[in-house]
Amino acid sequence: MQHIGPAGSRTVWRALAAGIVILAVTAVTGYVHREVTDSALFACWCAGYATLLVRAYSFVRNSRPPHPEAVPGRVVAIVPAGEAAAEDLRACVWSLLSQHGAVVSEVHVTDDGPDRRPVQPFAHPRVYWHRRPDGGSRPGGLHVLDQLDPGDWDFVLTLDGDCILDEHALGHLLAAFARSRVTVAKPMIVARNAGQNLLTRIADVHLGSSRAMRMSRPLPGAALCRAGAAFPDRHHHRTGSAVFEGETTVVPAATAWTRAPADPATAFDLWFRWSTTWWRTFGRLFPAARMLAGSLTVGYASVALVSGPVQSGTAALYATLYLLVRYAITGLYLVDRPRTSGPDRFWTWLLLTPAEAFLSLLFVVPVRYFALFRLCRSRSTTSTAGPGTVYHSAHLLEGNRT
Repeated sequence: MQHIGPAGSRTVWRALAAGIVILAVTAVTGYVHREVTDSALFACWCAGYATLLVRAYSFVRNSRPPHPEAVPGRVVAIVPAGEAAAEDLRACVWSLLSQHGAVVSEVHVTDDGPDRRPVQPFAHPRVYWHRRPDGGSRPGGLHVLDQLDPGDWDFVLTLDGDCILDEHALGHLLAAFARSRVTVAKPMIVARNAGQNLLTRIADVHLGSSRAMRMSRPLPGAALCRAGAAFPDRHHHRTGSAVFEGETTVVPAATAWTRAPADPATAFDLWFRWSTTWWRTFGRLFPAARMLAGSLTVGYASVALVSGPVQSGTAALYATLYLLVRYAITGLYLVDRPRTSGPDRFWTWLLLTPAEAFLSLLFVVPVRYFALFRLCRSRSTTSTAGPGTVYHSAHLLEGNRT
């Protein structure tokens, strides 16, 4: 009999857990199909069911035993500083410089925030600082890629300025590329300030469960991409186009610690920026995506208003079904959340899932479509990597770079 090691056993148990969730929700779907005649609400349930199927598939696929060693290659990191706090940005850069088992050869920090909050650089032989006032993270990343020679690099790592990469994360991400089809590897995204208040706890659940989805590009964190996919498509949103060229995988063993919004104003600003990034990314890949999505949303809302209120019993049923899907997705995320005890996982799952569902439905979704509305009103939704300034780096001071 073939022996199943700890990693293989963990994979079996994760597959079993995902299978139980899918069977339970499938049974509920059959019940809903028999008992409910409202086709619009049933379609909404099917959309949630499809989301859960994708999440369960990702959950099982990402649990495959990893390659024991990191794939060798030269790694360049791009860090959009944005409006990250000085201490967060410094910790972010040092987390890249202090990786164990893998080396980041160069770190390029793009100061893309307003002039009133300039980044304070520090000298290091592997760190370069670029200034692009109010340029945004995407043009900042393009500016860096335009300055680099694609032949010098094997992998491109993007990391938000308020994220801190676990010291072994890069090695785990590189190990994922032992599978030739993988073009993008993403770490687990966890809020390091989750215990600050109720909003940060809810945001941690939302960020973690959403980031694990295959197409979750607007959320903060990190992505390691093959250079062969990043450089040819540099005029898309950094690694966004690489999602469609190969396999994107989440590596549970790799962790990136981010800062969750602690107040409503900050939460609105962050989700608005991430949503704008999402629409810009997929709007370029599908030219009619923004217009079609907006039209469908307005059309559905109009039909709902004309058709009148939904019966209270049906509404309560679908609220319950919506919560069921959110409970399943949150549970799959919390299984992998690092540095979390069993009781904490259980109580977070039980008590915060309804709050996260409420936040997603009544806050995140409206902000996303508000970002779409603002983007459609803008005269130009394209931005290219214009001139930028390298204003400080140790290599620049030594005359090695112009």
